[in-house]
Amino acid sequence: IKAKIGTPGTTLADEIAAIEGGVVVYEPHAVFSITPNNTLQATLWLTLNTQIVTANLGTAAFQVYDSTGSVVAGLSGSGITPNGNGMFIATPVSSVNLIDLTHYTILLTITTTGGGATTATALRGLSIGE
Repeated sequence: IKAKIGTPGTTLADEIAAIEGGVVVYEPHAVFSITPNNTLQATLWLTLNTQIVTANLGTAAFQVYDSTGSVVAGLSGSGITPNGNGMFIATPVSSVNLIDLTHYTILLTITTTGGGATTATALRGLSIGE
């Protein structure tokens, strides 16, 4: 495939979509960890066709679920805004409701703004162990 990158008047997303046959793939990502103070901290970000998105970002949210699919009380974040690098750094929340050696899933949601506004969601795993 031959492509000219850096065409004036186009965005990186437009150019990537053209290279990949017009397919635009938004994918939320995150890293979660437990601090020494027993809080869950999270950093989320969004990629567009594997490139980190830094513009036209809305807000992010996450919700932790236990292995039965039930919401884990107090383990969520919403209205998280991005920094200039496209990273959504959540305010740490208490992780006392997490049980060691247990499997959890986390639903991630990140919105974009502008002409191609969208909401991207993904389910990620989290396991707690000593």
